[in-house]
Amino acid sequence: MRDFSSFSVLDIGSNSIRLVIYNKKIKSAIPIFNEKTQCGLGKNLRFSSKLSKDSCTKALKAIERYIQISESMQSELFIVATAAVRDAEDGKAFVKKINNSYNVKVNILSSKEEARFSCLGVMSSFKNPSGLIGDLGGGSLELASSRDTNFNETATLPLGILKFEGDLRRKKYLVEVIDSYLDKSRWLVNEKNRSFYAIGGAWRSLAKVFINWSNHPISVIHNYEISFKEALDLCKVLSNLSYSLKSMSFISKPRRRSVSYSSLLLERILLKVEPKKIFFSSYGIREGILYDQLGDTEKKQDSLILYCNEISKNESRFYNNILNFYKWILPLLNNFPETELRLVKAICILSDIAWKIHPSFRAEFAFKRSIYAPFVEVDHSERVYIAKTLFKRYRGNFEEINDFNILKSEQLKRASIVGTA
Repeated sequence: MRDFSSFSVLDIGSNSIRLVIYNKKIKSAIPIFNEKTQCGLGKNLRFSSKLSKDSCTKALKAIERYIQISESMQSELFIVATAAVRDAEDGKAFVKKINNSYNVKVNILSSKEEARFSCLGVMSSFKNPSGLIGDLGGGSLELASSRDTNFNETATLPLGILKFEGDLRRKKYLVEVIDSYLDKSRWLVNEKNRSFYAIGGAWRSLAKVFINWSNHPISVIHNYEISFKEALDLCKVLSNLSYSLKSMSFISKPRRRSVSYSSLLLERILLKVEPKKIFFSSYGIREGILYDQLGDTEKKQDSLILYCNEISKNESRFYNNILNFYKWILPLLNNFPETELRLVKAICILSDIAWKIHPSFRAEFAFKRSIYAPFVEVDHSERVYIAKTLFKRYRGNFEEINDFNILKSEQLKRASIVGTA
């Protein structure tokens, strides 16, 4: 059996083809290659039952290149095709051509499988997620509940951005279409007053808008959190804006076209389930596929601690002795909340990451390295807690990073205790 050094997922989507290569097949895997090609395989499916010929030609070139990249990196490759290929009359023929041409196996995901992998992506990257999960793609919207572990109640709705992003002039019609599909999924009434987890490039673009407009200090999208009222108000504004949204230079041009429609769709979902909070996820179907490859013990591991260990192994001088720091500091933590103890453990593991940097810049380096690290299973306040504590550890002054004031005074005091120790 061939040994692989990494794990790859090639996602043949309705709007784009994306290859992600992860450094290892573990829960805290780090993407070491992440690239997409906009092909628009499903752009004609609203008017035709077949894939766009031009898009197929472009997609085949991208797929060939991505397969070669995966092979050159000795990576185990898992290929999936989603809504466009699944729904098109010539979808199976397109997949057969890929399989025969490149000696690979493309898995055409059923709607239930697609919803399941999206749900697993959230379960792998949030700490105890609870609520409705929505993955908006080019061809469809997948909905699943975090508590439905058997995935008996899922929904795949033909509400993808390629089908309706140009119809904003007929907003009343769009609202009727969206609401009619949501009403058919009667199980959604059980998801009221929980949380909503938004997946997909279109909704990640919305998160960028929300972050920009609210002057939120952290530009990291994963686990960005917003209240029901804030999200609803912003969606109502965005769904009525110009189709082009040219002023939003922080969003790629292809994504600007989808902002108004994805805002309207999110607005209708929010009104349907009235979630307490909305969380945006950078993880989705591809990470769900990776998570599904793991054993039960691996799935239960803490991704934050795993990631910190991976970094510390390569960058710390004292990795073999690092947990003694945590044991030494424990007596100071008697009054700390249980949720902060894992953060302190992560901080101890990362406590030597800046030793190679000039002493004058170690505090700033440690702060930026941790504030923008690909942490999962931590929210934004926990991310700031880790970063500020490491800043303090290198004799930094909290007043120098006032832009990141999202911690409560009690949290800041405890961070100062750990950093000073």
